[in-house]
Amino acid sequence: MDCRLFKGIPKARLTPVLAMFQQRRVYKDQIFIQEGQPGDEMYIIFKGTANVKAGPKVLAELGPGAVIGEICLINPGAKRTASVIATSDMVLYGVNTAVFHQIFKLDKDVAYKMLWNAYEITAERFAQILSSYEAVEEKHRVVLRERDDLQEELMESTKSGLRRIGESLRLVNPG
Repeated sequence: MDCRLFKGIPKARLTPVLAMFQQRRVYKDQIFIQEGQPGDEMYIIFKGTANVKAGPKVLAELGPGAVIGEICLINPGAKRTASVIATSDMVLYGVNTAVFHQIFKLDKDVAYKMLWNAYEITAERFAQILSSYEAVEEKHRVVLRERDDLQEELMESTKSGLRRIGESLRLVNPG
């Protein structure tokens, strides 16, 4: 399985680190990361799929090899930025911050590379979210411009209609 968290780490050095990850089973429709709760564990999807949601909005659909909860490696104890809901039965491999400290003791270079990769994954995700918000803001600006144009057209149409009514009244009742 290909996983970006391990990018650039030789397999021989990765094997003892992987032995420190714990397997976790998650069942379809189970929320296994809750937005707003403090995070202490990061997961890699080995089998299955999940949706990442912030509020009611689905931000991503993830499958095997995806990393979830990586912010806790960068900022231990930080609140979860999204909820993650299993869309199928899943097998995850996870590591909490205490075990990650053990990885540092085992092989600092591997731990630093994992942190860097986690940072890159997080930065990419935030850039995608920012991009989607920018697109929404642009759509909002377009809608506001269209609303303003329609209001202006309605105002002109109303003025024109009132002028015609005024002219009709003058013709009916001159003087």
